[in-house]
Amino acid sequence: MSILIGVDNYSFHRLLGETRPGESPSSDSPWDWKDTIRFAEVSGADVIALETCFISGPDEVIHYRGYRRPQLMVSWGHPNGLEYGTSTNAENDLLAWMRIAAELESRRMRIVIAHPALRERLWTPSTRRRTIESLKRVAASARTFDLHLAIENHADLTARELVDLLDAVGAENLEVCFDLANASRVGDDPIDAARVLAPHVSVVHVKDVDLTRSYGLAGPPSVKLGTGSLPVRQAVKVVTEARPDVWLLVELAQIEDSALSEEEWVTRDIAWIRSHL
Repeated sequence: MSILIGVDNYSFHRLLGETRPGESPSSDSPWDWKDTIRFAEVSGADVIALETCFISGPDEVIHYRGYRRPQLMVSWGHPNGLEYGTSTNAENDLLAWMRIAAELESRRMRIVIAHPALRERLWTPSTRRRTIESLKRVAASARTFDLHLAIENHADLTARELVDLLDAVGAENLEVCFDLANASRVGDDPIDAARVLAPHVSVVHVKDVDLTRSYGLAGPPSVKLGTGSLPVRQAVKVVTEARPDVWLLVELAQIEDSALSEEEWVTRDIAWIRSHL
């Protein structure tokens, strides 16, 4: 398999109705999640990750069965994920979405363990054990669907903590969605994090940020690829050398300039990845 390049539709969160702390709502007309698929079609994306938080329920996606241009990937868990293994409801919701991911025949699905707002209160030896048990259950269920689950470093875990969880679970279908910006939010050096995670990475959130500013738990503002503080090319090179079948997805998070067009920004960043990576 070759590298696929695309977008996580969280890039359009303002258009889809979510305004993060410090952001202004978009002045453009609101979008439906299906509009992000139409954007991916015309932007030349190979794959689009669909954030389940913008979809009313799994059955809403089922009519996209057999859709291939672009490839659809289910992206589950924003904002709080499995809450470090403490939420039965979240685990049940993940199981429901795994069935839909299997119907879409994507084979890769991004999931979230927790949220940075929960780390100080919930990340303890006890919840680490509960997280491991939860991941064992969901990995076993995913295996029945022939799914590989990519756990994002969601500013909830360091790279080393995430690898330690993978080792403790021991499931070959548990992998990593590596977010370059989130590594810096938990004190990881992005290159070091890339080296630690690279053998496990199947998806990368390719983003750049300005680390001279931050919006608290929302993190630093996103900037166009190649113009910010992160060593994007070097970190992605580390990953692609280890995983030549990785999916590279543009993702915009904290949008500081409300006048910027997400459509133009993402189209530009997809082209930047194709020309530089």
